[in-house]
Amino acid sequence: MRFPRISPARPAGLRADRAGAAAVLLTLLVSGAFTGVAAGRENPHAFMNDPAKCADCHAATPQRGKDDFLTVTFKDTIVNLCVTCHPADHLREEHPVEIRPSTAVPEDLHLDSAYSITCATCHNAHDAHEADRPYTPQTFWDRLRSLFRRERLFRTSFLRRPNPRGELCAACHTGGIVTAEGETQAAGTPGFPDYVGSERCKECHEAIWRQWRLTQHATNYRDAKRDPQAIRGVFKGDEPFPKADVLRTVGEHWTQRYIVQGKKELMVVPDTWSIQAGAWMKEGSFNRPWLKYCAGCHVTALNPFDGSSFEMGTGCEGCHGPGRKHAESTDQTDIVNPTVLVESRRDMICEACHTAGHDRSGNYRYPVGYRPGDDLQRAYRGLVPKPGQDTTNYKGDNSYEDRHRQFLFWASRVNILVGVTCDVCSADRRAAADMEGKNPEYRLTADEMCGTCHRAIKKNQQAHANHRPEVAGCTDCHVPAIDGSGTRYSIHDHKFQFGAPKPEHLAGGDPCAGCHERTRAKGKKPGRKAAKL
Repeated sequence: MRFPRISPARPAGLRADRAGAAAVLLTLLVSGAFTGVAAGRENPHAFMNDPAKCADCHAATPQRGKDDFLTVTFKDTIVNLCVTCHPADHLREEHPVEIRPSTAVPEDLHLDSAYSITCATCHNAHDAHEADRPYTPQTFWDRLRSLFRRERLFRTSFLRRPNPRGELCAACHTGGIVTAEGETQAAGTPGFPDYVGSERCKECHEAIWRQWRLTQHATNYRDAKRDPQAIRGVFKGDEPFPKADVLRTVGEHWTQRYIVQGKKELMVVPDTWSIQAGAWMKEGSFNRPWLKYCAGCHVTALNPFDGSSFEMGTGCEGCHGPGRKHAESTDQTDIVNPTVLVESRRDMICEACHTAGHDRSGNYRYPVGYRPGDDLQRAYRGLVPKPGQDTTNYKGDNSYEDRHRQFLFWASRVNILVGVTCDVCSADRRAAADMEGKNPEYRLTADEMCGTCHRAIKKNQQAHANHRPEVAGCTDCHVPAIDGSGTRYSIHDHKFQFGAPKPEHLAGGDPCAGCHERTRAKGKKPGRKAAKL
């Protein structure tokens, strides 16, 4: 049943009050009608034009014409800096920040070093406060007010592009990339302008570069099409995939994995070649996306949008950060030196790949955008225990302390018989070191650890070294490299001087001298006080 609508009587006083309110509103609308700019339009960011204020936000004063968004430095995260003046805006977050978008964005809409959205992605705090056209959608009342005021300038809200009809939003929320000129282009590599590559580092640090080239970091990811010799596996024709399908190889120490082209992206096949056992093994039962699971820890400088990278393997800049500024200035303060970092930041460089988790978007199993020297906790989340961890070394609170506990756990198990995280390396170790029947927690000796790769030498160690193993082990003769000052390098855990000590090595330290006394009698050749063989 519909009830009749009854309009209440309107007293004359109420009608008069409304008429007065309308008059006040009209007065507000036409105020400043001949000024062209409404009252109260002062620029809230005017103080940012004062060079003396740069230090409020920037760690170093940007140099006009030289610094760009990739090279300027900040005292804190961009979001935290904005929140100091806009706490309410941060709480409502009309657009989420500190998350990584799933598609590439135009170059003029900046992401931070972790490829994440910040306030500065859409807003430029130093841009113009007003413009001669609307930057945001206008309501009917906005348009009416502008008409009465004869406005010629409109608030920009410091947006990087006008957005009255959603143009700014459409720049990212489309199928392609919309440039500043409005053209749609396919997603591509934005470039790596602040990286120079390990070959450039070689120009000044050749001795260290030559040692680095021997490490697993340098060879953990290789192009099998350019260098077919990179494939260590033996293909006889009955393998689950043909050798011709291999595009990349991963690993050159105990095992080697292979990357093939999937239907949509590069995939890592589960079939793995055991270098030491000389046989195929299977890790898992399905192909895994290379970009999602692995890429971040096997390349230097990664673009997560298209999977491109600056350098294959973990190059110098993988641990020292971008090196262009240092290469041009040769100033040692223009590069990250892990030895001078506080202990936690130094450990974070290793923890970025040697602990578990995912990036801020939750899509990648490594900290997308992390750079040495940064706070790893900003880029890495979702810590999960590694096999073997228990309540004594894993708390599950996602704190940095818990991540560091996992790193220490990993480091403590590098030479444990069962390996670190998977059974593939464990099987190699048992076979190579002849450790069958040993307790899985058995810690390999230095010789047994070397023998997991150098199996032939390990079987004939006495003939090889002319010493019984219990008298002189592998590391007694193959000592870590020593520089001219007598300081031992410690860049990685596998830097040895191979072969018999050479004269040029003796100035830095003779490995034989620890057991054998050298004398130079007149007219006699150097002799040795031999240890028992």
